[in-house]
Amino acid sequence: MATKEEILQNFNPNDIGIDNGNLLGLPFDYESANIIVFGVPWEVTVSYGGGTAAGPARVLEASRQLDIYDFDNPEGWKQGIFMVEIPAHIQQKNEALRQDASRIIEHLEQGDRIEDDPDLSQVLKNIDSEGEAVNQWLFDNATAAINQGKKVAVIGGDHSVPLGYMQALAQRYPDFGILHIDAHADLRDAYEGFQYSHASIMFNA
Repeated sequence: MATKEEILQNFNPNDIGIDNGNLLGLPFDYESANIIVFGVPWEVTVSYGGGTAAGPARVLEASRQLDIYDFDNPEGWKQGIFMVEIPAHIQQKNEALRQDASRIIEHLEQGDRIEDDPDLSQVLKNIDSEGEAVNQWLFDNATAAINQGKKVAVIGGDHSVPLGYMQALAQRYPDFGILHIDAHADLRDAYEGFQYSHASIMFNA
């Protein structure tokens, strides 16, 4: 296994960004990186438009076109940045459940109640269960990285995705700040019935 020093010696930041599966085409792996990035392709509960689940893959693809030089921290990239492989199982669950969530949203928009429909009630429970599974996946992976002294970043996905990371931080630190920049407060309790709705992230936090 190459050391970080050896990795840096063999990398030219002025070269073209290599399609190596890592952000910016950087040469680091999980062990040598100080910053670990998790992409979470999840947008099951979005209520207007879609596409955020493609965010991690699009950011990864476009990142090779960026200049890694930063005026404020010219050698900041040398600390090591590594993006974990985007989890295919989350992507697949997202694609399957997005249609189910749309059925629930359309039902509510007609003024009908989910609890009056046994089929949709079960669908809702399943979506909540899978949302919990996504949170647990991120919690476990973020906790492992934090315990190794690494910093963590998360790319979504809709607004619900960072909850598992917030839970990992809460387990490690007695208090921390969250800078929330959005057109909405996202303080709704189980918006549209979804426990882990995109519009409930700050309520859940």
